[in-house]
Amino acid sequence: MPGRDQKTIEVLATALSRLEGNLGRTKLIKLAYLSDYFARKTIGRPITSYTYRFGDHGPFDRAFYDTLEVLGGEGVQERRYEEWDAYRYTVPAPLAEARALDSTERHIVESVIEKFGRLPLRQLLDFVYSTEPMISAEPGAELRMDVVNGSIARETGLDFDTYLASRAALREGDRIPIEDLIDAL
Repeated sequence: MPGRDQKTIEVLATALSRLEGNLGRTKLIKLAYLSDYFARKTIGRPITSYTYRFGDHGPFDRAFYDTLEVLGGEGVQERRYEEWDAYRYTVPAPLAEARALDSTERHIVESVIEKFGRLPLRQLLDFVYSTEPMISAEPGAELRMDVVNGSIARETGLDFDTYLASRAALREGDRIPIEDLIDAL
Protein backbone atom coordinates (compact mmCIF):
# COMPACT_ATOMS: atom_id res chain seq x y z
CA MET A 1 0.00 0.00 0.00
CA PRO A 2 1.49 3.39 -0.97
CA GLY A 3 2.99 5.24 1.96
CA ARG A 4 3.13 2.15 4.17
CA ASP A 5 6.03 0.33 2.53
CA GLN A 6 9.28 0.02 4.46
CA LYS A 7 11.40 2.15 2.12
CA THR A 8 9.00 5.09 2.25
CA ILE A 9 8.73 4.84 6.03
CA GLU A 10 12.52 4.68 6.31
CA VAL A 11 13.02 7.79 4.14
CA LEU A 12 10.78 9.85 6.42
CA ALA A 13 12.15 8.24 9.60
CA THR A 14 15.70 9.04 8.49
CA ALA A 15 14.82 12.69 7.85
CA LEU A 16 13.03 12.99 11.19
CA SER A 17 15.91 11.38 13.07
CA ARG A 18 18.71 13.32 11.37
CA LEU A 19 16.89 16.64 11.79
CA GLU A 20 15.71 15.76 15.31
CA GLY A 21 12.09 16.47 14.43
CA ASN A 22 12.85 20.12 13.66
CA LEU A 23 10.89 20.31 10.44
CA GLY A 24 7.29 20.51 9.39
CA ARG A 25 5.09 18.46 7.09
CA THR A 26 5.87 20.58 4.05
CA LYS A 27 9.63 20.19 4.42
CA LEU A 28 9.32 16.49 5.22
CA ILE A 29 7.39 15.65 2.05
CA LYS A 30 9.74 17.84 -0.01
CA LEU A 31 12.75 15.90 1.31
CA ALA A 32 11.01 12.69 0.23
CA TYR A 33 10.33 14.27 -3.18
CA LEU A 34 13.97 15.32 -3.58
CA SER A 35 15.13 11.84 -2.54
CA ASP A 36 12.96 10.38 -5.29
CA TYR A 37 14.01 13.10 -7.75
CA PHE A 38 17.74 12.47 -7.26
CA ALA A 39 17.22 8.70 -7.14
CA ARG A 40 15.48 8.86 -10.52
CA LYS A 41 18.28 11.02 -11.93
CA THR A 42 21.02 8.72 -10.69
CA ILE A 43 19.64 5.17 -10.52
CA GLY A 44 16.60 5.59 -12.77
CA ARG A 45 13.90 4.78 -10.22
CA PRO A 46 12.26 6.27 -7.12
CA ILE A 47 12.90 5.18 -3.56
CA THR A 48 9.46 5.85 -2.06
CA SER A 49 6.08 4.60 -3.21
CA TYR A 50 4.71 8.13 -3.55
CA THR A 51 3.02 9.34 -6.73
CA TYR A 52 3.45 13.10 -6.60
CA ARG A 53 0.85 15.61 -7.69
CA PHE A 54 1.28 19.36 -7.96
CA GLY A 55 -0.44 20.35 -4.70
CA ASP A 56 -0.95 23.67 -2.93
CA HIS A 57 2.69 23.76 -1.78
CA GLY A 58 4.38 21.76 -4.54
CA PRO A 59 4.82 17.98 -4.86
CA PHE A 60 2.50 15.99 -2.62
CA ASP A 61 0.92 12.55 -2.24
CA ARG A 62 -1.95 11.89 0.15
CA ALA A 63 -0.24 8.60 1.09
CA PHE A 64 2.14 10.84 3.09
CA TYR A 65 -0.52 10.87 5.84
CA ASP A 66 -0.46 7.06 5.91
CA THR A 67 3.31 7.16 6.43
CA LEU A 68 2.89 9.63 9.29
CA GLU A 69 0.32 7.29 10.85
CA VAL A 70 2.77 4.37 10.71
CA LEU A 71 5.52 6.53 12.22
CA GLY A 72 3.10 7.56 14.97
CA GLY A 73 2.79 3.88 15.83
CA GLU A 74 6.59 3.79 16.16
CA GLY A 75 6.54 6.60 18.71
CA VAL A 76 6.91 9.69 16.51
CA GLN A 77 4.65 12.37 17.97
CA GLU A 78 3.41 15.20 15.80
CA ARG A 79 2.63 18.52 17.44
CA ARG A 80 0.74 21.33 15.75
CA TYR A 81 1.70 24.91 16.53
CA GLU A 82 -1.33 27.07 15.82
CA GLU A 83 0.62 30.33 16.04
CA TRP A 84 2.93 29.19 13.19
CA ASP A 85 0.35 27.11 11.34
CA ALA A 86 3.07 24.43 11.41
CA TYR A 87 4.02 21.02 12.77
CA ARG A 88 7.08 19.70 14.57
CA TYR A 89 7.93 16.20 15.71
CA THR A 90 9.15 14.45 18.81
CA VAL A 91 11.26 11.53 17.68
CA PRO A 92 12.08 8.64 20.02
CA ALA A 93 15.78 8.03 20.43
CA PRO A 94 16.68 5.92 18.69
CA LEU A 95 13.94 5.60 16.09
CA ALA A 96 14.13 2.04 14.81
CA GLU A 97 15.64 1.90 11.36
CA ALA A 98 14.31 -0.93 9.24
CA ARG A 99 17.31 -0.97 6.91
CA ALA A 100 15.02 -1.42 3.92
CA LEU A 101 17.15 1.00 1.90
CA ASP A 102 20.16 -0.37 0.07
CA SER A 103 23.47 1.49 0.38
CA THR A 104 22.90 3.56 -2.77
CA GLU A 105 19.40 4.62 -1.70
CA ARG A 106 20.66 5.43 1.81
CA HIS A 107 23.45 7.56 0.33
CA ILE A 108 20.93 9.50 -1.76
CA VAL A 109 18.54 10.07 1.16
CA GLU A 110 21.31 11.14 3.54
CA SER A 111 22.81 13.46 0.92
CA VAL A 112 19.43 15.12 0.33
CA ILE A 113 18.91 15.60 4.07
CA GLU A 114 22.43 17.00 4.49
CA LYS A 115 22.13 19.42 1.57
CA PHE A 116 18.50 20.52 1.90
CA GLY A 117 17.31 19.55 5.39
CA ARG A 118 18.35 22.71 7.19
CA LEU A 119 17.51 25.18 4.44
CA PRO A 120 14.79 27.70 5.19
CA LEU A 121 11.52 26.43 3.74
CA ARG A 122 11.34 29.23 1.14
CA GLN A 123 14.77 28.31 -0.25
CA LEU A 124 13.85 24.64 -0.29
CA LEU A 125 10.62 25.35 -2.14
CA ASP A 126 12.44 27.56 -4.66
CA PHE A 127 14.70 24.62 -5.50
CA VAL A 128 11.82 22.12 -5.62
CA TYR A 129 9.84 24.36 -7.97
CA SER A 130 12.88 24.59 -10.28
CA THR A 131 13.07 20.80 -10.82
CA GLU A 132 12.08 19.48 -14.23
CA PRO A 133 8.92 17.64 -13.11
CA MET A 134 7.60 20.79 -11.39
CA ILE A 135 8.48 23.18 -14.23
CA SER A 136 6.34 21.25 -16.70
CA ALA A 137 3.45 20.47 -14.31
CA GLU A 138 -0.02 21.95 -14.07
CA PRO A 139 -1.57 22.53 -10.62
CA GLY A 140 -3.41 19.41 -9.50
CA ALA A 141 -1.78 17.18 -12.12
CA GLU A 142 0.41 14.16 -11.49
CA LEU A 143 4.09 15.02 -11.87
CA ARG A 144 5.99 13.41 -14.73
CA MET A 145 8.88 12.19 -12.61
CA ASP A 146 10.05 9.80 -15.33
CA VAL A 147 11.39 12.71 -17.42
CA VAL A 148 14.58 12.65 -15.32
CA ASN A 149 15.05 8.87 -15.07
CA GLY A 150 18.73 8.04 -15.56
CA SER A 151 19.59 11.54 -16.79
CA ILE A 152 22.92 11.76 -14.93
CA ALA A 153 24.11 8.46 -16.39
CA ARG A 154 23.04 9.58 -19.88
CA GLU A 155 24.77 12.95 -19.51
CA THR A 156 28.01 11.67 -17.95
CA GLY A 157 28.21 8.09 -19.16
CA LEU A 158 29.00 7.00 -15.60
CA ASP A 159 26.56 4.97 -13.54
CA PHE A 160 25.99 5.97 -9.93
CA ASP A 161 27.00 2.63 -8.43
CA THR A 162 30.43 2.90 -10.11
CA TYR A 163 30.78 6.43 -8.76
CA LEU A 164 29.93 5.30 -5.21
CA ALA A 165 32.31 2.35 -5.41
CA SER A 166 35.11 4.63 -6.62
CA ARG A 167 34.42 7.10 -3.83
CA ALA A 168 34.43 4.34 -1.18
CA ALA A 169 37.68 2.91 -2.55
CA LEU A 170 39.31 6.33 -2.46
CA ARG A 171 38.25 6.82 1.19
CA GLU A 172 39.82 3.49 2.06
CA GLY A 173 43.06 4.50 0.37
CA ASP A 174 42.56 2.35 -2.70
CA ARG A 175 43.27 3.89 -6.04
CA ILE A 176 41.49 2.94 -9.22
CA PRO A 177 43.75 2.89 -12.25
CA ILE A 178 42.72 5.57 -14.75
CA GLU A 179 42.40 2.91 -17.45
CA ASP A 180 39.71 1.12 -15.42
CA LEU A 181 37.84 4.37 -14.89
CA ILE A 182 38.00 5.25 -18.58
CA ASP A 183 36.83 1.74 -19.50
CA ALA A 184 33.81 2.25 -17.20
CA LEU A 185 32.80 5.27 -19.26
